[in-house]
Amino acid sequence: MSNETFQKVVNNYLLSRGYESIPQNFTSYNLEEYLTLLRIDQETTTVESPFSYNFAEISPASYTESYQSTKEWVLTAKKRFRKEMILFLYPLWVHCYLELIHRGYIKEAKKIFDMEKDYYMDTYKEDLQQLEKINSLEDIQKTELAQNFVNGKYQVRVSNLSFQIFNNFLLESDYMFLTNFLNQFIDVRHTDINNDELELFDSKKKSNSNKKLLNQKSETNTLDDVDDVDDENSFFLTSQEETDIFTEEKIPEKILEPIDSSIENTSLPSISFYTFFQHQSEINTFNITSDSKYILSGFGDSSVRLWDLFGELENQSQSKGGEKEIIKTKKKNDIENKNDKAFQIHNKVKIENKHPYKCFYGHRGPVYSCCFSQDNKYFLTSSIDSTVRLWNSNKKECEMVFVGHNYPVWDVKFSRVGYYFVSGSFDHTARLWSTFRNYPLRVFVGHFSDVGCVDFHPNCNYVATGSSDKTARIFDIQTSRSVRIFFHEEFKKHGTISAINFSPNGKLLATGTQTGWLSVWDIGKGKAITQTQAHTKSITSLEFDKTSSMIASGSLESKIKIWNPNNTENLCLGEFQTNGIPTYKVKWNNKGILCGIGAV
Repeated sequence: MSNETFQKVVNNYLLSRGYESIPQNFTSYNLEEYLTLLRIDQETTTVESPFSYNFAEISPASYTESYQSTKEWVLTAKKRFRKEMILFLYPLWVHCYLELIHRGYIKEAKKIFDMEKDYYMDTYKEDLQQLEKINSLEDIQKTELAQNFVNGKYQVRVSNLSFQIFNNFLLESDYMFLTNFLNQFIDVRHTDINNDELELFDSKKKSNSNKKLLNQKSETNTLDDVDDVDDENSFFLTSQEETDIFTEEKIPEKILEPIDSSIENTSLPSISFYTFFQHQSEINTFNITSDSKYILSGFGDSSVRLWDLFGELENQSQSKGGEKEIIKTKKKNDIENKNDKAFQIHNKVKIENKHPYKCFYGHRGPVYSCCFSQDNKYFLTSSIDSTVRLWNSNKKECEMVFVGHNYPVWDVKFSRVGYYFVSGSFDHTARLWSTFRNYPLRVFVGHFSDVGCVDFHPNCNYVATGSSDKTARIFDIQTSRSVRIFFHEEFKKHGTISAINFSPNGKLLATGTQTGWLSVWDIGKGKAITQTQAHTKSITSLEFDKTSSMIASGSLESKIKIWNPNNTENLCLGEFQTNGIPTYKVKWNNKGILCGIGAV
């Protein structure tokens, strides 16, 4: 076979697998050069995959140096993050110590132990006494505490932001074995604890050093255990400790009742509403970043546009006109009287300087869904051409094409951890994908009609799907089986499931239909908490706030409504008019502001 024929065959294969950036000519290497290049490439790609790291290549001194560097960085971090990130240091230090002993580096293990034992002595005195006696692999196998660390998961409760900052530091510093310890041996429970509570809990931790460590491998939370996700097995937040902390100045519940009710009545969010005008092509879908800096839109002409709300995009293209309208409402009284002029507070901003945006081309038909990654550097789009594409927002390039569906792909959604995403299609299936593979990892089958909306459970072990067969299902990612099915008792009266969303605490699932019905389901019990005619037209978007205490719904009837899923008697907290503009997307940003997007 000639070189030209060989290159043509390889190019055709790469194109069939979705790789678009193919070199014109292949480079020849001798064996030694190729192995050297391959070695360099492996070293540079370990940052992307901590699980591929070879522990045998780590020098004993690297454990001490990496841990010390991480500790110094944590102790110099801002106070609000330091209080949480410091919780990772102890389990990482223990695993460094045990790993060195396991590899036979007893001298280096004792060195890192002696270096840090004074720092942890006040809090973990009993643990250190057991760990200090370990001198061999046999001692690790005989010591119960060591076995708990090796075979179990050490539980740490921190905010998601602190975890992301700490994890990014390990990745950027190339401390891959610490990243591996973090992923394999630490069970991170995300919570939203304010600074005052952290101070109380931290002082309590130092005073009594109450710890919890699972004695067995941490198993995937089943749906039957969803109610206990946030309550059991916390590191130092036990019910007894909470009682001890707050007993000194406990306020009678009767006094708190009117205070709580007044707070609840004034806790409605501010709302920013973005309206798109005067576009030649039909807009099918919207999404907005969690920091409200960028809006992504998919068009009927197969293009995708990334709009910059702060004018920071490089290589800017200019839109052909537009107006942004922001609607903000804060007062409960503004909502109760719909005829009052104070019901809506409009701040119309006429944009004289045209919005910069980037335009992306690649799909061969209308784009129906789009979704940002957690770091906003990448986004996914799905189209009528039955493909999903991964784009780099900075390079303005399509990184990969995902082929597997047989018909149009209606919806696509990233998981919270990134890397994995799920898609729903007209072919009656939902599929699980990885950004490292251009073929599906799982196929979820069970619906009798097309899957129009999808969502990931917060623990990333389950996927929810909504279908035109008027049912919603939850699938287990590990087994690909349907473990829950939700439908209305008189489901024939209710239309296609058009929107679906998990609550951040993982206990509830909200679904909306094309006939305007809103349902909130208890996942653990598999039953509906409430079902109501929320809108007169199709519900286009649903999203829980980060506390799981409110649901925002957008619809084609030009209204945004706020719902209380925990109070069936006072279900609707308020509704907001959008001046006759259909709402296609609602999303809570990092500051607790509800963002809505519409187009005319």
